[in-house]
Amino acid sequence: MYEILKQYEKQKYRIIAIEELKELLGIKKDNYPRWDSLKNCVLDVCQKALEEHTDIKFTYEPHGKLGKGGKILSLKFNISKNQNYSDPLTLDEFIENQGNNNAGPSKNKKDIDTPSSYQERLEFSRYACNEEFTNEESQILYNLVMKRPCKNFSVKRILP
Repeated sequence: MYEILKQYEKQKYRIIAIEELKELLGIKKDNYPRWDSLKNCVLDVCQKALEEHTDIKFTYEPHGKLGKGGKILSLKFNISKNQNYSDPLTLDEFIENQGNNNAGPSKNKKDIDTPSSYQERLEFSRYACNEEFTNEESQILYNLVMKRPCKNFSVKRILP
């Protein structure tokens, strides 16, 4: 739900058909056929979780109906900043807080110390990302993350 709404944060709202919302959330069309079950088991749960754990929150209301008192076709989500949300840690702070309880690259993955040098932190970052990035890409990502808190970090495209 966060991804569905976050991209519309600046617009402050998003209107979405119930069927499309179910598809985006990975819910089968047959699941939650009644409005009250979708509301209680999905929407209200997501609303509470986002308000507790993310930088946005939302309210919602029915937007389109079939006839008088008919089936709800779509919802309007009103998206706003969550003023109660505290900033997440930077990557450096996260790594420092992990102590010896983290996993990362080493000769023996069970015996890991908190990375202290730039190169060790790069290796840790690559390992944490399942070595999906090259050394050069890892350096770029690491340098970007270190310059700003993760809360506002968004990379659309780093490399050509």
